[in-house]
Amino acid sequence: MVARIFVLLLLWLLPAYPAVVAQNVTPEAITIEHGLSQGMIFDICQTRDGFLWVATKDGLNRYDGYNFKTFTNDPFDPFSLAENTVTALFEDSRGLLWVGTESKGLDLYNPRSGRFYHLAINFKGDKKLPDSDVYSIGEASDGAIYLLQQSNGLLRIVIPDVWKTQLPAEPDLSQARITRFGNERFMNSGAADEQPCGNPEPQKNGNLLVFSNKNPYWVNVADGTVQIATDRQWQELEARKKRDIWADFPFGLICFRNGNGRVVKYPPGMKINWAMVKPADDGHFWVSVNHQLWLLSPGEDLDFSKPDWLVDENISTVATDRNGNIWVGTQGYGLRKINPGKKLFHTGAAGASIWGLWRDTRGGYFCKIVNEVFPYHPATGKLGPERVFPNGPKRLLDFCIEPSGHIWMLGRGDEDNGRAELRHYSPDYAFLQSYPFDFYSYVYARLLRSRQGNIWISGLNCQMICFNPQTTRFEYFDYAALFGENANTVRVFALAEDGNGVLWIGTQQGLVKGIPNGRTFDFQLIQADAQKKQGLSNNSISCLLSDPADPGGVLWVGTKGGGINRLDLHRNHFQHITIKDGLPDNVIYGILPGDKKTCGAAPTADCSK
Repeated sequence: MVARIFVLLLLWLLPAYPAVVAQNVTPEAITIEHGLSQGMIFDICQTRDGFLWVATKDGLNRYDGYNFKTFTNDPFDPFSLAENTVTALFEDSRGLLWVGTESKGLDLYNPRSGRFYHLAINFKGDKKLPDSDVYSIGEASDGAIYLLQQSNGLLRIVIPDVWKTQLPAEPDLSQARITRFGNERFMNSGAADEQPCGNPEPQKNGNLLVFSNKNPYWVNVADGTVQIATDRQWQELEARKKRDIWADFPFGLICFRNGNGRVVKYPPGMKINWAMVKPADDGHFWVSVNHQLWLLSPGEDLDFSKPDWLVDENISTVATDRNGNIWVGTQGYGLRKINPGKKLFHTGAAGASIWGLWRDTRGGYFCKIVNEVFPYHPATGKLGPERVFPNGPKRLLDFCIEPSGHIWMLGRGDEDNGRAELRHYSPDYAFLQSYPFDFYSYVYARLLRSRQGNIWISGLNCQMICFNPQTTRFEYFDYAALFGENANTVRVFALAEDGNGVLWIGTQQGLVKGIPNGRTFDFQLIQADAQKKQGLSNNSISCLLSDPADPGGVLWVGTKGGGINRLDLHRNHFQHITIKDGLPDNVIYGILPGDKKTCGAAPTADCSK
């Protein structure tokens, strides 16, 4: 079970598959102003060399993350693109890019030579469907290429063996063997409105499963037969964990589940400008309707009221790159790039410099801004106007909260005269008592309530003070031997106790582990090491949290520059969570538990969850 945690950048770290809130993600627009040749996008594909290819109404674009290179037809170059309107893209297992066009059939791009080769498709096709554009390309397990055309139906292309290692000297690929399975082959149910749809499913034996709006069809490439798929054939597909097949038609969406097609009707009154269905990895499917986008898992139903993402224009296609970014093509307005990691974090208290974040036992949050404390409301992402603890010490250093709701505050006067005080407050923030003690403080001094009910206080010169509320006595410990002559430079920024009773001390020079040994502690120092990929990512520790769901197994570590570290206490391995995973910043200032599903954190200048 994943605990809910707050991170101070402040952040909410969600579990591996969070519920998506579409409105919280703002896509980045990439248009003709950035070098894209045309705004009408038909398909997107990332090839193994890292380039992102974009099929448009006016040219094939290759994007390297910074600049676009556009490929168009040159009538004086036979190895140029056959025509400028590109409708489909697919990279095969040999690393060759197949390019579908609007009226010139299929092109093949060799990235090693930079040449385009051409395969004209001359079937007469279906006169009722005048469109000859290629709208889907794929590869069967035997290496054959298949494609779908509106007019010709399913085409299977087998290239000569010699082309698998070296393409011909001329741009003509007419020697490829093409087998046509016309649209009429997929209209055997007797229904007048039956028509084939896209996204055939290749099988291990080279056969294909193709769908109409009524039935799944089994295409046997060996004997050229097409028949309605049997239950057994569908179960073979089930074994590959693709339980659902989605397709789009002018009148609605179709979901095939367990071999049975079901029309998913649009909500009454919903105007449909454009709908799109495209396979994703691991049996998932992309579905878009107008500006709305869903990524559906196997067995998941489509909820029109809860899109996973929203973009500002109608969606024509979608793809993901190897970094997990989502690339959305629009109808006339270019690309939209979505970083799905950003949806893991919801920002609040924008513009405020947050020095600390706490949650009381009643579910209320309060933030420290320099020496003042204000309530924070996660639902609105706003700070309250009224101060909390308005009559507290001049310097408010830290707080800790008991399970009973009682609050302990560490503070001192304006001058550091070697004295400080612990203040005790009731759950409703009423002052109860003050306990003065000898203490040379610093601005980031920390408090921690142990499982035994004692209050730990971090001091200068590697000193730790333990206050027993029952006896009102202060006891002093130190770990200066770990740092030698640098002990007087060590500053503690975080304290935690795990479920095993181990004391954790986060400093700007590493993480200190205090193992109980009778009435004292054995202290150990953990520091970052570039040779240890599963070690601590950064020595500057800013915050610690023992995982509420697994206090004996997981410790959360916030760093200044290394993002969040998740320490597996059983294996002593650190997992690193950084801006690459969606964090707004790698500088983390605080972590708090939330509910059972999320975790919150605070970055440099705002609250995120």
